Amino acid sequence: MAPISICKNIEEYNELLSARRTSAGAMKIASMYNSYIDRILVGDAAALFNIPIDDHIIVRGHAVFDTATIVNGCLYRHRIHIDRLFESAAKAGLDLEFLVEPEHKFDIEKQKDMIEGIEKQLAKAGDVKNGFIRLWLTAGPGNLGVTKAGCQTSLYGVCYPGNPWKMFGPSDEIMEPGWIEKIEGIKECTISERYPMKGKVLATMKSTNYLLNSLGSTEATVGGGRYGIWVDPVTDEVYEASVRNVVFVLDNGVLVTPPYSDGLGKILKGCTVRRIVQLAEDHLLDQDQEGVSLTQVITDTVVYKQNLLSAGIAEMFLVSGDTHLDPVTHWDDLLIGDG
Repeated sequence: MAPISICKNIEEYNELLSARRTSAGAMKIASMYNSYIDRILVGDAAALFNIPIDDHIIVRGHAVFDTATIVNGCLYRHRIHIDRLFESAAKAGLDLEFLVEPEHKFDIEKQKDMIEGIEKQLAKAGDVKNGFIRLWLTAGPGNLGVTKAGCQTSLYGVCYPGNPWKMFGPSDEIMEPGWIEKIEGIKECTISERYPMKGKVLATMKSTNYLLNSLGSTEATVGGGRYGIWVDPVTDEVYEASVRNVVFVLDNGVLVTPPYSDGLGKILKGCTVRRIVQLAEDHLLDQDQEGVSLTQVITDTVVYKQNLLSAGIAEMFLVSGDTHLDPVTHWDDLLIGDG
């Protein structure tokens, strides 16, 4: 085996890393916040956007994350994501007290205000008018141990440009009038028993442990789907897609989605599905909107696949990321509606 070259300075490392990311077509990061050094980082140097290798987000997966959407220079529904970040943090044994002065360590709203302020500064520093922010709260760097003892809890955030209305596509693409009518449906597959649904503890917090999600989505892609749908092979209970909530409209006019409320749900409490439910209740429940109406909205009842099939599925769609919606035209061998 030939000797591996040794790199001893940051300039060479940055040159190598920048070249590799460029050749690989890696995403463009506009700005990054790093609480470990308490700085917002901007520039073309790829080495800026790194974290310590002994951070427990890497060592043990001890971290949670959440997102924000930027639309026309404004944060969109960011507070509900911040709320969920704090809920996930509590479940993961983490906190954000380090963001405020000691006398405010129990003032959660002040800590949430700090997160909002970081998000705004991050978007401004990166000059991102339309795009996304992703925040990670981690047990932090310090060692290769099992617990967070000896580590410094840290918050990282990146801001990057993108089209808020279209997950895949150029970030500067202009959405012409009527674009929503051109959304194409997708085919979906049930994830096999090989990649089971995560247990309730991990499934209900937005942790960085997404290995089963990734493997399930990969399997679905190989089978002609996109994200994959989890259905319990024993109980027939329908859960969620690998990174999205799933919503059904039945032939009888009932909108139903698997329960996500605290204490009842076995899945992530999606911010987008909650907005979908709110809009459905406000504008479609017992109302007619251009021929569309709902008779009932159900979010607190376990959903079984056989019951869906018996009632008849008129529509099925996946939602996430505040503004992303994918109509499903086929679920395994089942044609949804008229396809």
